[in-house]
Amino acid sequence: MNSDGDSVMLPYRPIALSPYRPIALSPYRPTALSPYRLSYTAPMSAALLTSAFLSFAGLMLTAWYGFTGADLSRHVLFGIFATMMTLLTHSMLMFYLIGKGKAVREAAAEGGLSGEFFRRIAVARRPVFSVATLAMSLTIVAALVGASVDTGVLPPPVHALLAYVAIAANIAMLRVELMALRTSAEVVAEVNQRLNA
Repeated sequence: MNSDGDSVMLPYRPIALSPYRPIALSPYRPTALSPYRLSYTAPMSAALLTSAFLSFAGLMLTAWYGFTGADLSRHVLFGIFATMMTLLTHSMLMFYLIGKGKAVREAAAEGGLSGEFFRRIAVARRPVFSVATLAMSLTIVAALVGASVDTGVLPPPVHALLAYVAIAANIAMLRVELMALRTSAEVVAEVNQRLNA
């Protein structure tokens, strides 16, 4: 307010965006250098990898509590949490790779680049879908069999065997996820470089 009691309208000043700030609504945005640019992918990849490693650590901690029999209530609690986090992480990563492939395909088409970039991402994400589906299925089955052990329907060694197989599948999944995210980042960087040239 000014001295007369009237409200004062401040001038509108748009906030300048850095070239590395992602735009949520569009996979690419115009810049001064080029009319096309894919969004920066490192923060999302880092969040997905952090979530993947935390969920794997949760599975390992759950297995340790179950193997030692130290605290079965914590084994059940961590098992439920680690299972949910594992399923969420793998699902988010699959959707991220679908979106990244679409963004690369659209940016390449708009910028007049070949479809080779989309093909490279499609090849990198293909094993993620198959291994993630297997890892998620085994994790769900191990958790459900764990509930059967808790009620006395099945013996504990059946649950232990399924849990170890699920952990092995999640180790394989971590490897595949790392390779897919690395390939995706390389393709995005290459597309950005060509679009800005």
